[in-house]
Parts: sequence; C-alpha cells; structure tokens
Amino acid sequence: MNANPARRVPPWYGNTIVQRSGPPNPLDLARVRAALDAAGVGIWEFDPETGDTQCSGAYAAIYGYPDGFDGGWDAESCLSHILPEDRPAVELAWTEAIERRQCMHLTYRIRRADDGRIRWVEAHGIPWPDAGATPLRYLGTLSDITERHQDEQQKDMLIGEMRHRVKNILANVQSLALHTGRRAQSVEEFLQAFGGRLSALAHAHDLAVEQEGTGATLTAVAHAALEPWEKTGQIVLAGSDRQVTPRQAVALSLALHELATNAVKYGALSVPNGRVEIEVRETPQGRIRLTWQERNGPPPSVGTGRGFGSRLLLQALPAELSGSVTLTLPPEGARCEVDFPLQLPAAGPGAKARQAPVPHQAAPAA
Repeated sequence: MNANPARRVPPWYGNTIVQRSGPPNPLDLARVRAALDAAGVGIWEFDPETGDTQCSGAYAAIYGYPDGFDGGWDAESCLSHILPEDRPAVELAWTEAIERRQCMHLTYRIRRADDGRIRWVEAHGIPWPDAGATPLRYLGTLSDITERHQDEQQKDMLIGEMRHRVKNILANVQSLALHTGRRAQSVEEFLQAFGGRLSALAHAHDLAVEQEGTGATLTAVAHAALEPWEKTGQIVLAGSDRQVTPRQAVALSLALHELATNAVKYGALSVPNGRVEIEVRETPQGRIRLTWQERNGPPPSVGTGRGFGSRLLLQALPAELSGSVTLTLPPEGARCEVDFPLQLPAAGPGAKARQAPVPHQAAPAA
C-alpha cells in the first residue's frame, strides 16, 4: 500500500482519536461517563492509601441504591455487599493487585441494598494514571453479569445433559447389537431384528426431545413404537393417556416393539384375524397399569420366542420403570402386564422427574 502525502486527514482525526498527550478534556470524560451509565456499566475510582472511593450512578444502581445516591463510599461499604463466601477471594485478589501495581479482574456475588437479591458482578481495574504514579489510584468498571452467568450455567447444564444422553444412547445401541447378534442365525436376520429395535429406540428419543419438559404421552409412545403394524387395524389402544418421563418413554417403546415383533412371529399378528388389545389404566395408588393382550392367534407355547425380547421385558423393563412386569401365556393368547409409578416429567433439561401425588379420591374403575 503506497502512502499518499497529499492525502487529506479529517479535522477531527488527530484531536479525538490519535491524540494521547495533555490533560483529559472534562467534556470528553463526561461523555464517556454518560455512555457507560446508559449501558449500565458503573465507574469507580479507589485510593488504596486513604480508602476513599468514588462511584458513578450506574455503580450505585447495580448495588441497589437509588439514582443520585450520595451516602458516601469507602472500601468497607463496597465490600460489605459481597457474599461472605466470596469476600476472602476478592480481598486477596485486591491486595495482590495493589502490591504488584497490576490490573485486576474479578467476578463475584453481591447482595443488593434495596431488595436483597443476589447478583453476579464483574469488576475490572487498572492503576491510574499508570502503575508508576504516586500516590497510586485505581480506576475501573463494574457490570452486572447475572443474566450472562445464568446463560453460561444453562449452557454447561445442557452440555452435561447431552453428554449423559449420548452415553446412554450408545450404551443402549451396544446392548441391542450384542443381544441381537447372539440370537441371529444369519446376517440378514440380524439386520432385520437390529434395524427394527434401533428404529424403535430412535422414535422414542424423538418423542423425548420433541416433548422436553412436558413429557411424551403413553398414546404417542405406543403409536411411535407400533407404527409398522397399526395400518392393519389389528391393534386397539384404549384407556388413560398420561404423560411419562423420557426414560419411561424409551423403555416402554422398546418393550412394545418387542411384544409386537414376537406377536408377528408367533402370536396374534401372524394371522389376519389376530388382534392385540392394549389397555392403560391409572390406579387409585397413582400407578399406571398397561396390559397387552393377544387374541385369535395361534395357541401360545412355553418357550416360544424366548430370548433378548423376554429378557428386556422381564429384567430390563422393571428396572427402568421401577415397577413390575408379568408375562403369561393363557390359551387366548400372550398377555403382558406392566405396572409402574406415575411420575411427573421434569421441568426442563437437567431437572429430575418427581413422583406424582396420589389422588385423594379414586376414580371409578372402567
């Protein structure tokens, strides 16, 4: 780039942007102060020798004092608002910065004077006018960063929740692959069985994500898990439709998929006239009782289809639901009863589900 000595320089350039020498212009300082006040950034000046402290209106507002407050500031009055658990670290950082004549940067919590609310603040300070000045003074800013801090906490919580969910999903996929592979007699059989189970798992997680905070309903879980077989009209779903937690949704989705797969191979869904009745009831004790009943299918036989599906239903499902599972083979067709406590979905990511209250008066049985 070639410099042009004849280039015209704006008349304001050297006066306000480049110029650094000479005493500060009081008008410029007033403008800076007004701009920082408008942004809610407080200004403070501190004399380490005398403890004298001068603060702007925005500084006082952050601490919960009214506009125009002139109650006098000193080091102790500022430090008194800092929470006791944060104050030692703040005092130590201040002492080290002053002794070394260095800049300081602190983040801590204060309690406001007006309403007692706790706020996160961020303070910056520099030796003024420079580190070699005598006597030494510090000039700095104070900002309320409560919202930013909460956003960072929320982000960290979401990242932690995502890591937890990914690990759980991978563990589920690994378990599905391992147990499916042990039973499969060919690559084709493995791909078909594993693909179906993986699809059921994916549908369940889609529901959990889409209905985060409100919980997926039992009807939505059942429709997602049984979608490949519902088009025949052989599956009938009736009863209560309550919300379940994401963990319950995943467990129930896999269980319903296994029951349907087994019914297609050996039970009611293997014949055109077969029928599956799914009934969901809420008990007076605040529990959910889901019943899977097959009808008009081939006579069930003991040991039919015993494998990963049975282990999932009788071992994994009760543990995931904190409930019980009963699997029987009466003459009319396979019957599975699942009983588990109704839980209220968590309010948001990272929150824990809680037990639903037991109603004072039980509804009449259907």
